Amino acid sequence: QFGDSIQNLPTERSFHEGFNGLESNARYLEALANLLATDFVLIRDCVYQQDIVWSTVKEMSTKTHPKAQVVDFIVKPGKEAAFDENQQKMVTLLQQIDYPFPVESFRPRFGAPRSNQVVVFPDTWENFYGINDLTLLASKAGKKTELEAIFSERNSLLLEKTVANLDFEKAMSYSP
Repeated sequence: QFGDSIQNLPTERSFHEGFNGLESNARYLEALANLLATDFVLIRDCVYQQDIVWSTVKEMSTKTHPKAQVVDFIVKPGKEAAFDENQQKMVTLLQQIDYPFPVESFRPRFGAPRSNQVVVFPDTWENFYGINDLTLLASKAGKKTELEAIFSERNSLLLEKTVANLDFEKAMSYSP
């Protein structure tokens, strides 16, 4: 967390210029120095901010949910507001059916302006694709048609969608 409101950072400037004058500038420069001291390959040049309205939880733990399905949505130009509304419908539906997995969603603040992320944190892949499969849970709650309508609408708003299933590896994490 940067501490400052990332929403107020200007998007037309470089990452570094966007932090000038903010309390978080020193933390940004320290993080950048640490990154530059490592060997890395840049695969994405974007800073994201979690959107609580698009999320079902404020935080989660890899101790209880060590899996992550990361879905990147590239929204068509001019369809950002419709995507926002669609994602809010999805969160409402997830809450109505008591979806058991934490969902955190992110909007871009720097970089790719229409690239959004939704991350679901399963406890196991067997539960995620089995007894807690989203379509199955929606069907049991009488909401399958509503879920299909949300998916259909979402697909019409996208240029691209990519999905990655990840497993938490404690040995490769800086977390305690």
